This record gives sequence, structure tokens and C-alpha cells, in this order.
Amino acid sequence: MTRIPFLKRWFWSGILLSCCFGASSVLQSALKLFSSGVASYSVETNYLHWDTPFPAVTICENENNRVNVYLKEFHPIATEFGECFVFNSALLGNTSIFTVNRRIGLPDLLFTAINVVDVTVHAPDDMVSVAMENIFGRGTIPLVTEFEAVLKVEQTVNDASVMSLPTSMRGCLFKEERPSLPSWPFEEYTYSACLLYCRVLAQTSACNCTHHFLSNMLGTPACNIQGLVCLYRNKDAIVKYQCNCPMACDDTQYKAVHIFFNRVNKSPELMKRGSRAKIRFSNLPSLRVRRLAIKDQLGLVVDIGGVGGVFFGASLLSVIELLYLWFIRRN
Repeated sequence: MTRIPFLKRWFWSGILLSCCFGASSVLQSALKLFSSGVASYSVETNYLHWDTPFPAVTICENENNRVNVYLKEFHPIATEFGECFVFNSALLGNTSIFTVNRRIGLPDLLFTAINVVDVTVHAPDDMVSVAMENIFGRGTIPLVTEFEAVLKVEQTVNDASVMSLPTSMRGCLFKEERPSLPSWPFEEYTYSACLLYCRVLAQTSACNCTHHFLSNMLGTPACNIQGLVCLYRNKDAIVKYQCNCPMACDDTQYKAVHIFFNRVNKSPELMKRGSRAKIRFSNLPSLRVRRLAIKDQLGLVVDIGGVGGVFFGASLLSVIELLYLWFIRRN
């Protein structure tokens, strides 16, 4: 057996240790990138072929007033405020949400109301609740008012690689996923639904019942007189109740660019006509945000293979060959 010179032995030992150190450093960086901060965001501007959902509009009546609409697309829906009327909502089994694009243009939504109403603009899959922020501020249209709201839309979409990331890494939930809340009652996840259910849990935790409007929506025990008194006494604790509600991965937000209120004279003709409202987009969106996975599981495997090839000249085939020489051919 040929004896390896001492100097050559030290030389190759140093090379091997250097390769091990380099491979360890690169793999640690790859693992750190995979385990934390793996989602990034980019801005898309290829807007020519986008379909943008028109907002859902929920109108809640005050004192049992009547809502007259030019479109026959407002449907009754149960909310935390009682029965309201909604346009373009996906919660009613509507699979064909109204969208706008370069071909359709910018339509206006017009409706009238003969008395005071509260108007909320939101995404088509959102649920209206007390916890939802109204982009109009107060959201109330006074008597005999010319109301116009000009909106812009901000969308967040996801690359296919985001689906492979664990929930804890991407920090959001897709519609088919479920939050870590007990007895989740909804078929799909949205951030607004999570906030609504959080209020249900808060009221149930404090008083073992919920407001009757929530009871009608979710089938929870409705509060009697004593229960309503309990809700009132514990209102501060209910507001402060904390729930883990991740953001929705597919998110559409509408923001008000301009809001116009024009109070007109209350002539008999205008009192009969009521308030007139118009909701429209200022322009079609020209950019949106895309969530990307910086490092998914496939990317981590590629990194490991690349490190093995660069520092050790190894591949999956060479590993199999080494195992073959050690355990099969050796015998």
C-alpha cells in the first residue's frame, strides 16, 4: 500500500475542511432565507388584460326605510346591522362577479333612497360588520342628497409558488384554508369574516350569547334581556378581545379618491325622488402587487444540490454510486 506523504495529506485535509466550511456557510444562508422572510412583493404593470372586480356595495336602511335602485342587482343579505341590501356580492352564491377591464370600460353604479341609508363599499367576498372600516367615514347619505364616490382599487395577487409555503411563513391564508379559531363556521376564509367571527367569540366568552343579528347569521345562542345587559356591561372587554386573524392572500381593497355631498332643496318633487348616489372608478388600475416566494421547497433542494456540486463535485448519481460501492460491490 502506497504511503501518502505528510504534506500532501495536510494539503487535501485543508481543502476538504475549506469546502466543508464554505458549504456550511452557504447552506445556513439558504436555510435562513427559507425559514424566515420567504415572501417578497413585486409591482406588476402589464395591465392591458386585467379583469378587476367592481366593488360590492351594501346599503343598510335606517328606520325601515325603502331603497329604490336603478339596477335589479341589489339583494337582501343578513349582516351584523340586520337585513341589508348588497350589490355584486360573492356571498350569495354569485359566481359571475361583475368586473371591469379595458373592453368594458368604467361603468357607474346608480341608486336612489327616499330616506337616510348607510352605504359600505367593500370587496365582493367581504362580510359587512361593525369591525369593518368604512372608506366613506360615516357612510351615511342624508335626506335629499346628491352623493358621488370616486374610487381606486388596490389588488394583491399571488404567484403559484406561494401555495407551497407554510402558512406561518407567508403570513396569510387562502380562501380554502382555515384560521386557528375554534369551530370556524364559514366555507371560505376572508379577513372580514375572521373579524366578524372574532366578535362572536368575544360576546360568547363574556355573556354565553350573541346579539340577535349575529345569532341569525351564524346560529349562535341569541341574548335575552339579561344577555343584552351583559353585552352592554362588557362592551369594553368585547372590543379588546384579541383574535389571530391573518390577512387574506388574495386581497382587494378600495379607497376613496373623492367624495361629494351636495344637499339640495327639499322640494316635494325631490323629496319624492329621494337621495341619488353614484359610485364609480376614477380610472382602471395600472398596477397591482404580486406576492412571490423567495425560496420554496424546490428552490431549497436546488440550493443543496448546487452546494454539493460546487464544493464536492457531488450529484445524486454520484451519491448512489458511492452507496453502491460501499454496500453492494464491497460484498
